Amino acid sequence: MKIDLHAIQKTILILIIAALPAACVKYDALPYDGKNLPRITEYSNDWLYYNLRKDEFLNPFSSGDSIFRTSDRPIVEGEQKDRMDWDIAFNRFNIRTNSGLSGNGKGGAYDMGLVAYESINSITQIPDEAVFVTDTIINITMSQEQWILESSKTGNTDPWFNPNSGPQQMKSTANPLLANALRFSGPPPSYQPSFHVYIIRSADGVRFFKLLIISWYDAELEIGENGGLISYKCNEIF
Repeated sequence: MKIDLHAIQKTILILIIAALPAACVKYDALPYDGKNLPRITEYSNDWLYYNLRKDEFLNPFSSGDSIFRTSDRPIVEGEQKDRMDWDIAFNRFNIRTNSGLSGNGKGGAYDMGLVAYESINSITQIPDEAVFVTDTIINITMSQEQWILESSKTGNTDPWFNPNSGPQQMKSTANPLLANALRFSGPPPSYQPSFHVYIIRSADGVRFFKLLIISWYDAELEIGENGGLISYKCNEIF
């Protein structure tokens, strides 16, 4: 029997292409759909705090590292642990919940998986055995100003930006489960949203909200001091 090697090779190539994931979606590839954060969050601990229960951002106008208090920055880094007036916070593509090492609340996150956002509308859909993930230590990108300040203290002569590994990193806290909602890689910078629907438990542990991260659509990702704006959908479920 004669074997058509060309046909076999073509079939294998088609199967390989079909099996490739849609990863490495460029940050400007997806159309905007949903809400967006009120401002860009910058490098270091520039966290944008959101009270889901009141649908209110606590610091929508402040920007920059939250080590220093200003008139429009009501929360400085560290104070958020003892506050119950926030449920979730954003720093670039990192997300905090009022739980674990980020806060003393009863918050957390649970992954409902790759399901239609509109299909999740009741707390009865949350499995009885669901375990809500709380916040822990993560790495975030350090601002160039903070790196210069730290380097002046330690005598470190390494550059802030390394072409092989990207900007310098620092320790902070965030929710490790929600890190899967929007995964970045690079340089060159690219991202892939998981399109999973997450359940966010409020700081008081009583109310529940569904969250879908859609995209990151601002062009300045890693080189400038600014990042992108997360677009998302978020609604309370009862």
